[in-house]
Amino acid sequence: QFTRTINNKPRVVEPPKSFYIFKRGEHYINEDLDFESGNILFEPGSLVCIRKNVTLSFNNSNIILDSDNSHGGVSIKGCNGKGGSVIVKASSLKIKSLDLKRLSAPNKNSLGLYAGLNLINSRVVFDKITIRESMSEDAINVVDSQFKGRVLKFNSISSDGLDSDNSLMKIQNIYCNS
Repeated sequence: QFTRTINNKPRVVEPPKSFYIFKRGEHYINEDLDFESGNILFEPGSLVCIRKNVTLSFNNSNIILDSDNSHGGVSIKGCNGKGGSVIVKASSLKIKSLDLKRLSAPNKNSLGLYAGLNLINSRVVFDKITIRESMSEDAINVVDSQFKGRVLKFNSISSDGLDSDNSLMKIQNIYCNS
């Protein structure tokens, strides 16, 4: 279950088992949400707000974060100043444009993950990822994965921007500020 604002009214929605679309607009994740073996599309202009100590997880899934000139890319941020985390395991992730802001490490951390965005045993291809104001030890943690992309930007990161363990990485441009 998660709460999504539709016409300025919060609504609790059950995610389908195999296919889900995060439509353009705001989505609030107020409790842990796990997608298992699904196909997930984030439309251009999707804004996902994850509450503190809440984890958005994808396991064995195909995920696309889309972008266009009219609506921009996908934003995932922490609600109310400090947010939760994203975990992607054994999945394929294609990102056109992703903006991450104020994410923190998973609260229930039996896996030893210390980043706002954790990529485990996954294949990630991206055009542009921007991470701002990370609230965790690592902004991105890449474990046993392939991570290939064009532009990776870090702004106002308090500790490590990128942590990689046993992964194959190819990034054309990395930018760091503050």
